[in-house]
Amino acid sequence: TNMIASGRPVIATTDNKTALGQEVSGCGLLTSAGDAQAIADAIETLLDNPQERKRLGAAARARALDSWDGGAILKRFDTELKHLKKN
Repeated sequence: TNMIASGRPVIATTDNKTALGQEVSGCGLLTSAGDAQAIADAIETLLDNPQERKRLGAAARARALDSWDGGAILKRFDTELKHLKKN
């Protein structure tokens, strides 16, 4: 979560089906673990595309604020408590 809160695009070595992959999806690039060439290619892609870096970084920051900001977490917790109270 700290990695996306920075507002920078992320490169993660994980599968998109994992929790980390889902978190990074749309905020950065995913590569296979252990694939050094894929990591190098992802770095090069971001270095060569400033607009994409900016877009992914902005998406990362927005996701962090929406999902991991203390106020957002408390709001979801409050909503869940109200839901549980009704049931």
